[in-house]
Amino acid sequence: MAFRIWSGGARQRRVRIETMWIFPLLFVFLIGAGIYYDPPPMTPLVISALAAAAAVGIAIGWFRGRMVQITIDPETHTLTSQNSALGMLMLAGIYLLKYGARILLSGHAGAWHITPSAIADGFLLMVLGTIVARRLEILLRSLRLLNKARADKAAGKTVAAEITEDHA
Repeated sequence: MAFRIWSGGARQRRVRIETMWIFPLLFVFLIGAGIYYDPPPMTPLVISALAAAAAVGIAIGWFRGRMVQITIDPETHTLTSQNSALGMLMLAGIYLLKYGARILLSGHAGAWHITPSAIADGFLLMVLGTIVARRLEILLRSLRLLNKARADKAAGKTVAAEITEDHA
């Protein structure tokens, strides 16, 4: 992981719009099934904490998705993406924060009237929110680039060799 952070995720990957939904849907099913079959106690505090964890995950995923550079070849309409170094550092920071919070919260869960399973489910919902929001952000930006390239090609406009959308 350290090398991926150092290189900034330097490898470009092809974006396959038609299959981007599979991985998030699998995680929704697995995490949803885990929470459904072994639910934490549903007190207002736990429900609020789970909702907050999901919201934090969605915000992190959206931000990480915005930092991905997406490129399209206007002739072939092949989309590629590349992670930014900041996005990879952010991912490492999230992992460190998650493990630090797990140690801190697990030791004091009783004092906060929250169970360890609710803490674990909160982290799972945060991961789920991150995955879904990041993929959705990349999908929306990819579709925007693809539609622009198709419209430019149909209109006969001269376009650059590559069109890039970068928010890093």
